Order: sequence, then C-alpha cells, then structure tokens
Amino acid sequence: MSLITLSPISNGDALDATPVNQNFTTVATAINGQLDDSNVKSGANIATSKLAAESWTAFTPAPTGFTGAVTVTLARYYQIGKLVFVDIDFYGTSNSTTTGFTLPVIPKSTTSALGGNCRIIDNGSSPDYPGSISISAGSAAAGAIAGISGGHFWTNSGIKGVQAHFFYEAQ
Repeated sequence: MSLITLSPISNGDALDATPVNQNFTTVATAINGQLDDSNVKSGANIATSKLAAESWTAFTPAPTGFTGAVTVTLARYYQIGKLVFVDIDFYGTSNSTTTGFTLPVIPKSTTSALGGNCRIIDNGSSPDYPGSISISAGSAAAGAIAGISGGHFWTNSGIKGVQAHFFYEAQ
C-alpha cells in the first residue's frame, strides 16, 4: 500500500495554507492507519476499524474451581480503544466454593465489571439470584461471584457454570 503525501501549495497566490495542511494531515494519517490522541480532533468521526478489530476475537478463559474438563461454549471479546467487551459461557463439575477465569486483556481498575451481572448454575440448577464478575487492576484473573454482594457461595460439587456479558477498562 502506498502512503498519501502532500506537496506544499505554491500557485503564486497569497494564502494561509495551514488549515488545509492540518486537515489533510489528519485525513492522511487516518488513511495511513496512524491514529492517536495527538492527531485526532475532538468530534472526529472515525471508523471503529481504525481503533480495534472489526469483529469479536476468541480467547481461552482458563476457568478455575472445577475438576475434570470444563466445557467452554463461548469466550470472545471486542476491544475499542481501552474499552473491552466480554462474552463468556462455561460449565463443569465443581470442586471448589469459588470459581473464576482469565480475562483476555489486563484491566486498569479493580471493580465489579461494569454490566457484570451474570447467569449462574450452582449444583446443577439456576438459583433465584444472579452472579457477578469481580476484576482486579493489573491481573488477568477474574472472579465469578455467586450473588451480587456476597453472602452466597458456590457448592463444591455438582455442575456449576457462568454465563456473562460485561465490559471494563483495559490498562
């Protein structure tokens, strides 16, 4: 692919070419794929394909708190700048009162993941309360919590599973 370049305006007319050159530089930089905060004007309308992958990306979540094989039916993420969206669905035989998985991108902040309520299966059935996702700054390990604010614990036997759709800020 060839790069777009600009030759200085010089037709003999007196004019200030600075605005033309600045606007052209912004367009050329976008087309040439070199976007960053220093060359994007406020309110610019930029295609997401210049900021992130154009489709969801599969990842391997490495679930914890299970014995034997864990079935992962969905594990994908979509990143736009520092915003990471995650879809995950896995289940298996429990051997622990905790469970978790690895995130596809390291988070910046410690928090319950935004939009992080999730459907859980504990001891083979769905309880009458949702679960939540807990993440820690700088750690790829995420916790899947039985309940929103604690008080519930996973059963360490039977089938348990997590189905979650959430987002968080990447480092």
